[in-house]
Order: sequence, then structure tokens, then C-alpha cells
Amino acid sequence: MKTHLFSILTIFASYTLGWDPSQRDCSKSPLCLTSFRWCDRNGAGCYYPEGAYPGNANSDPVIYALILEDKNYEISWKVAGRNADVPVRVRWAQGERSSWEINTTSTHFIFNPRAILSSFPISTAPNLTVEEAEHNAWKDMTNIITIDQPSLRDDSEGSASASNAPFDTSDQFIVAVGETERFLKAQYEIGRRDDYNKWKLGVGIGVGLGVPILMAITALSTWVVLKKGASRNQEFSK
Repeated sequence: MKTHLFSILTIFASYTLGWDPSQRDCSKSPLCLTSFRWCDRNGAGCYYPEGAYPGNANSDPVIYALILEDKNYEISWKVAGRNADVPVRVRWAQGERSSWEINTTSTHFIFNPRAILSSFPISTAPNLTVEEAEHNAWKDMTNIITIDQPSLRDDSEGSASASNAPFDTSDQFIVAVGETERFLKAQYEIGRRDDYNKWKLGVGIGVGLGVPILMAITALSTWVVLKKGASRNQEFSK
């Protein structure tokens, strides 16, 4: 029972297992993310900052996590000294459907999903409404963060430097509405009280977030979108 209880708790609590993305060896890369990389590819461990939840209950490396839309997360990176003054483009890609981006000469950016989603439509996605952008962020785990320095690309004919231009990509994540955290904390408390048999994960320990939890998150997110849409329609009809 204690082993099972520990497995449940690791799903719903941010944790570090012997590794931190800030420790990544970037000596061979001119541009290197030091956050939003959930696990070391060589099995050294995993790291989930506050407000990020792993999709697997065991210590095996995974490339996806759940984050909350109303939290602030730091996206950080290392850049080669020779390119320190060259702007870095930070891009949030939601699969192939839409993307948001910003350019900065800093080495970090505070990422708040809610603030960004509220800014749609934007120049890179002029036909995408706020509700559609929210749906894209919530529907699956194809969200990623990429960083690059496009001004260093050489697009001249026959040049091979374009493919070698500074670039890095995060691990995948899904965005959940802020209210989801209440359900995650409730699940944590249920596990803490040894109530495992009353609240079994839908697909078993070690597979990831249970089907019932994902169904609840999806239903809650859909309800929020519909509620917002109804409110806007009422405002327009006045």
C-alpha cells in the first residue's frame, strides 16, 4: 500500500528526481533551453517546477507534463557568448494549428498561458479566436516551446548553415484551466488518507493520469469555453 500511495502522490506533486534542466551541458550548443525539459534523456532524473505535473507515476523519462493556464512559468536558456546580443525568438506552438512568439535579448521569459491566450487573434494567427486558441492548448499534449535566433540563419542557395542555426525545443505539455488544480489537490488528499481503493486511476499505476481525471479536465475546460462564449454573445446582443 505504501508503494502504491507514493506512486499516486508523485502524479500530483511537483518534484525533482536527481536532475535539473539548469544543469544541462550546453557546451556543444550555441542555444540551449534550461527549463521546460521535464526529464534527462540519459535517465539521470526528472524535474517538474511548481505548477507542473508529470504524466507518469514512475521515474521513467517522459516528454510530457500538465501545466496550469493561470500560473507563471519561467522559460530560460543559455546562449553562446558570441551571440549574446542577437535576439532570441521564443515560440509557443500548438501542434500545427497556431503559434505565438516574442523576440528578446534576455535569457529568460515569464510564460503565463492565460495572458497569451487572451491576446488572440495575433499577427501569426489572425483568424484564430481566443476560444479556438484555448481549445488548441487544452485538447492534447502537442504544445511545445521552441527558441531560435533566426537572424543568424543563412538562407542563401547551397548554404547548409540554416539547418545548423541556433535552435532548441522543449518537451511537450498540455494546458489545463486553473480550476483543475483544485481537483489535483483533492486527489492528493485522497491518496494521503490511504483512500486508494475509493479513487482508482482509470488506467492503473505507472501509466499516467487516469482516464477519469483526463475526462474531468476535458469536461471542465469545455464548460469554461462554452460559458465564455455565451457571455460574449450576451454582450454583443445588448
